[in-house]
Amino acid sequence: MQPLTGLLQKCNHKRKCNTLTDQRWIETGLLRILSQEPSGRAFLQKLFDSGKFVLKRSHFFETLKSERRLKLCRGVSLSLYEKTRTNNRLSDPFDRFSVLDEYDIYAGDGHYHAAAAHDVKKGGKKYPTQHFYSVDLRTHALRHLTLADTSGIRKREHDTRALKRLDIQTLRQSAPKGRKVVYVWDKAGIDFFQW
Repeated sequence: MQPLTGLLQKCNHKRKCNTLTDQRWIETGLLRILSQEPSGRAFLQKLFDSGKFVLKRSHFFETLKSERRLKLCRGVSLSLYEKTRTNNRLSDPFDRFSVLDEYDIYAGDGHYHAAAAHDVKKGGKKYPTQHFYSVDLRTHALRHLTLADTSGIRKREHDTRALKRLDIQTLRQSAPKGRKVVYVWDKAGIDFFQW
């Protein structure tokens, strides 16, 4: 959790909270991601049983709805991504190919995980949550690009549609003007014969 402490202090969206501090909230979220528990309630029970800290179930789930904390999470995540990119520049596998010196190179893909118990059913069925990620192939830094748009009757979002929704700065990952950007995207996104 150490790298996050400094990143959290630099984040514009931090605030002093007495019941559940931003630091504890981020730590709890990471523990939830790493846990094997099938539900949030089971995770909180296991956390309580471990004696690490006690969180009221209702308060924890209410904090997940906070717009400020979502911005905080995004800010910390982006800062960690930038720190990883900066720290891993020496491990660039493309360094020996001078023809690629003017390029930032990314791989991208969509990822699904099982629907939550509270997710809304569409047509009597729950659909998995879908996210889109990129990885900087020069530094191995992973970045969340966007959550799938499943509004209305849409059950899933195709990769191409999700990419078209993103603004150019997000796709270029803040590359300076004149810097070329290449994406290697999962072929399943265009391999219609496989679908």
